[in-house]
Amino acid sequence: MPTDSAGAAPQSSLARLWMIPLAILIHNIEEYPRIVTFAQRHGIPIRRRPVGIAVALATVLPFPLVYAAIRHPHNRRYSQAALALSALMAANAGTHLAQTVLLRDYSPGTITGLGLNLPLALWLYRTTAREQALMAHELRQAALLGPGMMGPAALLLQLLGWGIDRLLPRLARTERQ
Repeated sequence: MPTDSAGAAPQSSLARLWMIPLAILIHNIEEYPRIVTFAQRHGIPIRRRPVGIAVALATVLPFPLVYAAIRHPHNRRYSQAALALSALMAANAGTHLAQTVLLRDYSPGTITGLGLNLPLALWLYRTTAREQALMAHELRQAALLGPGMMGPAALLLQLLGWGIDRLLPRLARTERQ
């Protein structure tokens, strides 16, 4: 991704960032149908609807971030944030692999984590570095930020899922009145 004189990557190079939310979507399609039963089988008491809300948010929220990175190519922080999402999903692949090995039970999401998200992240980072679309220190920051935000992001999404799930019956009662 060669940059222009103002330091922005060309739009055609930024378009590859759309692969990040698409890969997340594919991953979540693999993971969601079986993740609740997997978690419950291993003693984690979760319910389908709050998890579904959290997964829906995790699927939808990357799209506006990538849109911002493409719409504002001179703001390198947006590109860094998009690449951090890719690093988060690569780290997520590692957690799926660890769960599968340690629990001796297939962790839903392992196939797309290892076969799609991890290679995509490596390719995006190598391509971005080769084309000098971001400086080396910016790439390192994004690569560290992604895995670092995995736990807090998962917790926040679960809390939102739980909160929205608790509000839905109240909203339904309000509409009937």
